[in-house]
Amino acid sequence: MNEDRCELQSKDGRPVAVINKKTHIALACLSSSAKSIEYKGFVSRKELDRKISTNSESANSKPQSLCCRIQIYLFGTRIDADVVGQELSRYRLFLQHPSPSVYDAAYENPHYLNLPGNSLPNGILLPPISSKTRDCETDYTDITRSVGHEETDIFSIINDIPKQGYLEKWQTDKRIQTTLLRRATKCIAY
Repeated sequence: MNEDRCELQSKDGRPVAVINKKTHIALACLSSSAKSIEYKGFVSRKELDRKISTNSESANSKPQSLCCRIQIYLFGTRIDADVVGQELSRYRLFLQHPSPSVYDAAYENPHYLNLPGNSLPNGILLPPISSKTRDCETDYTDITRSVGHEETDIFSIINDIPKQGYLEKWQTDKRIQTTLLRRATKCIAY
């Protein structure tokens, strides 16, 4: 992580990519606030090779900049969980379930409400994003330009959510009350 940019490096330490400015600023603030945090960035070799070959076959004399989706894994101690939640919320960035899991690390998301004895920790009700949906997405710009494609992805995820009848039978227990932390309020407002 440099002062003016955040580079993704190969295993031998050569810079191969630069992360967008918003993510760089958020990660830089997070690094200064939470000392135990480590990052690992991953790019799909298949996607990177496809982007490079498409860019080199382009008829333009001037090569275009490549844009690939990367996965950034955050590792750290539980002590820094609140700081991670606050800093990411401040920049409107939110953690997602890692796919695939790296180093068999336990996944704990500070944006989820964890209740002791809960049989569904860390938002396990959320459906995983299917590999079919992930493979259909080429890069962020294509998704934002194609409204129909974005709606299809949203509807496919909503349709995959389990529809159990017991969800309608739940009643709010008035005895349980808590104040939301500031970052949780931001998540709800977002």
